[in-house]
Amino acid sequence: MIRKRFLARMVPARNLVTEGSSRILALALMYVTVGVAMQIVLPVAIGQAATVTVNSTSAVVDFAGARQVADLPGPDGRVTFPEAAIATTNTSGPDLIAFHIPLSDPGFTAGAFQITSEGFITFGDDYTTVDGTTQTAFTGNTSEGPEIWLFGSIPVSLSSPGLRITSSHNRVTGIGGFNWFMTGIQIEGNDNVIAGCTTVQVLGSGVAITGADNRIGGSTPADRNLFSLCGVGITVSSSAATGNIIRGNFIGTDVTGTSELGNNSAGVSVGSWTTIGGAGTGEGNVIAGNGRLGEHEVPIGTQVSLAGDHNSVVGNLIGTDRTGTVALGGSVSAGVDISGSWNTVGVPGAGNVISGHRWNAGGAFQVGVRLSGGHDNVIQSNRIGTDISGTLPLPNWRGIEVAMISFADLARNSRVGGPDAGEGNRIAYNLGDAVAVNSSAGVGPTGVHLSRNTIHSNGALGINLGTSFSAYPATVTLNDAGDLDTGPNNLQNFPVLLSAVDNGVVTTVAGAIDMPAPGSATIEIFANPTLDPSGFGEGESFVAIATPSPSGTIVATLPAGLAGKYLTATATDAAGNTSEFSAGILVQSQTTAVDPAGARAGRWMDVRPNPAPGVASIRFHLPGTERASLAVFDVGGRKVRTIVDGQRFPSGLHELQWRGDDERGDPVQAGVYFVRLDGAGGKEILKLLLTR
Repeated sequence: MIRKRFLARMVPARNLVTEGSSRILALALMYVTVGVAMQIVLPVAIGQAATVTVNSTSAVVDFAGARQVADLPGPDGRVTFPEAAIATTNTSGPDLIAFHIPLSDPGFTAGAFQITSEGFITFGDDYTTVDGTTQTAFTGNTSEGPEIWLFGSIPVSLSSPGLRITSSHNRVTGIGGFNWFMTGIQIEGNDNVIAGCTTVQVLGSGVAITGADNRIGGSTPADRNLFSLCGVGITVSSSAATGNIIRGNFIGTDVTGTSELGNNSAGVSVGSWTTIGGAGTGEGNVIAGNGRLGEHEVPIGTQVSLAGDHNSVVGNLIGTDRTGTVALGGSVSAGVDISGSWNTVGVPGAGNVISGHRWNAGGAFQVGVRLSGGHDNVIQSNRIGTDISGTLPLPNWRGIEVAMISFADLARNSRVGGPDAGEGNRIAYNLGDAVAVNSSAGVGPTGVHLSRNTIHSNGALGINLGTSFSAYPATVTLNDAGDLDTGPNNLQNFPVLLSAVDNGVVTTVAGAIDMPAPGSATIEIFANPTLDPSGFGEGESFVAIATPSPSGTIVATLPAGLAGKYLTATATDAAGNTSEFSAGILVQSQTTAVDPAGARAGRWMDVRPNPAPGVASIRFHLPGTERASLAVFDVGGRKVRTIVDGQRFPSGLHELQWRGDDERGDPVQAGVYFVRLDGAGGKEILKLLLTR
């Protein structure tokens, strides 16, 4: 089990209030201010708003017909919350519903004023404010959360919303509970605000939105909502639900944002055109601890589900506590799951932390981000597998997964990272692959473009096309001749790096790429302090971009200071298919790359220049007299040119030339070749890149 669920809180925590002389004086002053105690309806304008004051936890409605604010109270002399909702709905213009319920009310239990209702408390007139904080001002802070707590009356409430907002420009603040309703707050109107509320133990969604331009939360602690122990924390659905903002909330945690309570399925599930979080201070949500384990302990649910299009997820802590340093991954299968299109996760300067999803058992595991369908999605500027600082591990099992969910809707043409400043993700410390593009029956997503990400310290490959968890080097997809195979990202061939020399002024890198139309490819080169155990890359620091020649030759000039580091590279074709990382190559200093002739003993060979523009000098040193052969071979192992065959050489240094020709003396194509020295003393083989 990933974690232990907290038992649902039936009532808010009690903070007992001592009724001393100061409290009595305060209450007396309050009553003087509002008038006689039983005068509970204040129809006078406060900022042009008619005020209705609820003074009872009863949910009884003791009148019929279109009763308005001026008609309250009803025959029983009290104003209940449902009565206030009916009256304000029937009264045009701005209204304020305040709460002044005395401590002697029988519904005052465990520190909160508990209103038990069958639901459908409906607000049908625009510009109504429901302000539960007025109860705090009246009786003091008696509860850990809101003082007004709404409970469902079973069984009717199990199919009802607690509050229903069918109008626009309303605000609900300082209301808690919504226990045992099908939906906590159902918003069908537009431009409404929910702030400072708590919804727990809701069977369906804490908030369900089908209207447009509504805001849930805000940037201040007073605006923050808590959504936990629900089916889904927040749901946004319907084609009309556009422009909604979810900001600054705790979704799936306790009220402190440091422990898991969770929602059963998802923290946030949205359709289209929704903004989750924000770039400003306090605008990011903490979305953590959600999901559940299904049969065979398979994780079910997501922290964030983007089922529609054009959504933005910005500046959130996903899978961590409010500090961004403690994992609260819950039981979800993914931190962010994307099945729609044109969604953006992260922006420069306001990326998300997507970490803490590290569970793995029986072939089922958690991932940070999953692309399960759709197209043209962007994942950028995030920290995936690290804490908020980007320097400490807070791993997912797999960082990013481009999944095979449906052959009819392959996740395709999406970007991870990007060419502009700050768009690269930091994908580090994950227990498996950093990025995996899955396949099934030889088919996989294509057009997954990775660019300028920082990828390091992951447990498996940096980029894995056609995934598995078998031991190295089985997970590395090796190049094929001509790059004609198909599969995830068309199994794009990776570059072959042949040499890297730092002369103190620049670092020169040579290599080649075997693929159709190599001149249209983009090669990204990365520096790493150590070589991955696979021998192939991760890519810790982006260094440069290179464009191959039409024949596939790669020559790149990089900054100096790379000697002793390992370079790796990726190739991306014109359709946006990025390869796995290449094998790493150690950057040599000029003195170790080409030694003075007299300073080296033993048996050795070198080639210079490399790359060679047409003529290459081949030096070799023999410790004793021997017969030796020197020949050049292509990448298919075919002999291209015999330079000498079985010639007797004395000990010492020798130098011969190859003019880039074959046995007939005709020039050969540019590309990668191998120079081989054979003799009684052994065999030496060097790669040579021939350019034209």
